[in-house]
Amino acid sequence: MKKKVNYQSLFRKNQRKKVKIAAKNRKCEQCAACCFTMVVEDLGKGQYEDCKFCKDSSANDCANGRCKIYLNRPDACEAFACLWLQGIMPLECRPDKFGVMLYTDDGTRLKQGVVIVNEIEELALEKPEVLALIKKISQIEIVYAVDLDKKLKIYCPESRRSEIDELIKQRTERSEGK
Repeated sequence: MKKKVNYQSLFRKNQRKKVKIAAKNRKCEQCAACCFTMVVEDLGKGQYEDCKFCKDSSANDCANGRCKIYLNRPDACEAFACLWLQGIMPLECRPDKFGVMLYTDDGTRLKQGVVIVNEIEELALEKPEVLALIKKISQIEIVYAVDLDKKLKIYCPESRRSEIDELIKQRTERSEGK
């Protein structure tokens, strides 16, 4: 019988802080979603760009020692741990198998933390199980879902809707030069 996961307790801000980086029984193995989806300023690598240090210039080729600079990788790469690697997400939600990678920004963008969901498989954000997970998390946290075309969709608790609307308005005005 499959164990039910209480996502609401997993994603409470105080719970996230207690999570150890990299659960003992979790290893990236063939997953290298972060090598493809993450921005790494030290390497001049943008979001959804192949990393030039992956031997075959493919996200899945970075895992298991295929990263040319693994021993001297940037701090951003070394410190990063997705929510699956931290042990927060169920085993079946490993990014390369689930189609999306989840991580947090630790509150650097908004007043509270944000859960970011990066699509790594085409149309994965439309899978019923992914949408259900996003909706559950968004009851208590803001969720930024980014598809492969870098289109952003924001989900949030109803109690924070006006805050998000104001933030979007401010950013739109700034980008339009108002």
